[in-house]
Amino acid sequence: MPQGIVVVKWDEAEGTILVSKYPNSAEISSDEMMRIFTSHAMGEGKPGFLAMKIGSLNIASYYTGLALRGMPQHYVAILLAEDEDATVFEGPLTETSTELLQKVGSDNFLVFLEEAYKKLIDYLTLTDEQRIALLVKDTRRRLLLEKLTLGPMSKVEAKEILEQELQKEIIDMDLLVEPLVKLGLIRKAIVEGIPSECLFLLRDVFPAKLPPDITMLKALRSRLSAAIADKYEDQVAKFFGSYNILEEDVESVANLMVDPLLYKVVQALRSNVCALGELSQLVGLSEPIVKETVKRLQKQDIVSELSDKSGNRYLALKSNPTFLKFFPKYMVNVTGQKWSSGMLEDGIAKKHLELLKEAYGE
Repeated sequence: MPQGIVVVKWDEAEGTILVSKYPNSAEISSDEMMRIFTSHAMGEGKPGFLAMKIGSLNIASYYTGLALRGMPQHYVAILLAEDEDATVFEGPLTETSTELLQKVGSDNFLVFLEEAYKKLIDYLTLTDEQRIALLVKDTRRRLLLEKLTLGPMSKVEAKEILEQELQKEIIDMDLLVEPLVKLGLIRKAIVEGIPSECLFLLRDVFPAKLPPDITMLKALRSRLSAAIADKYEDQVAKFFGSYNILEEDVESVANLMVDPLLYKVVQALRSNVCALGELSQLVGLSEPIVKETVKRLQKQDIVSELSDKSGNRYLALKSNPTFLKFFPKYMVNVTGQKWSSGMLEDGIAKKHLELLKEAYGE
């Protein structure tokens, strides 16, 4: 378990300065702060993540890089137990640091730091579908994925397109791309004749509300009467008889996945049918909180309430929201068509087809 987080600033006159830390009991010496900064600076002063050990101190650290346009240099470091794997924090720390460092100097920065630290801890337990939801909620990454469905492109070209459409400068393209690479959605590769790395879509994602899992249906039929089970299945069939995946599902499903309360309840009901009290125990939350969460899910056609002859009430999934990751077969045709029309160079088209072939069996 991490022991704390520190934000450190480089000052030309004083060297490393501790901006803030959380919790207050976290300990780091001036010498240790300087050695972390030196380790980053020796890497040509480029922004990025480092995992390192300084004596008994185990560190995961993200550094902003050499001063840009007069901006100061900072790093954010997590202080870990000796036996912890610092490398698992690369993605979440990079993400969190980018947001956190924009708030340095604000009156309530310590509050932001505490929230960032808790977010880092929570990130370690996120499922793949939650990680995808977080990426999809990022307008820049969602737009990048959309553009890559139209064919591969160089990283420089992708940066120009995103900046033009979003009317916003993207300072670190690698930071934007890396989480998508780690989830297996895109691949970076060098192509002869192309001056910068190229980006290739190897997996696509889409949000959907799926029918309840067979495990949950079996649990429901084993617990409730056939009449109630039949009525429930009729409700589900009616919903899916008119259900279409809509553009707004991207936002609604993503918001649900990253909401801890909503997601906990959905996860519990994916394989169970429960009374309110049972669901409360299953997710470890009070009945009033669970009841309010269930109401929110009912409004989205995700949870149904069922009653037996004795008036006992049970909760079951009406639809199962998720993000599906799939192999984009359509990219074979997209790449071929763009190449045949002269819109894609031979090398990049060939590389994409090779990567798609390699990824198809994964």
